[in-house]
Amino acid sequence: MLETSKQFNPYAHGDLFTYVVDKYWLEVCPACGVHGIVGGEEAYEELADDQSGAEPGFEIVETGYYSLEFHCPTCGLALEGSDEVALAGLDVDTHYDLEEREIEYEPDYGND
Repeated sequence: MLETSKQFNPYAHGDLFTYVVDKYWLEVCPACGVHGIVGGEEAYEELADDQSGAEPGFEIVETGYYSLEFHCPTCGLALEGSDEVALAGLDVDTHYDLEEREIEYEPDYGND
């Protein structure tokens, strides 16, 4: 069952969520041990410390999220709010994504 739950598409279960969230991801359910879905809100966006893998003209950006809500489609566990998520033992502020994107240069202003 755990292996099957890794195949969940978190975005297919958005109707379970009360909060409007920026991102969904999978975490192991504290009640039944299979994967459930966490919904979170963006906490920060900054340049990643390691830019060595970026192509010329691109930068690697790290976006961090904090957890707002958790739902397990298997056992029905529902945790609403970061306090409930934290009390259940799930990390509330450790999820992050790395994205490579083109560097946006600002135009010159009066530097003629």
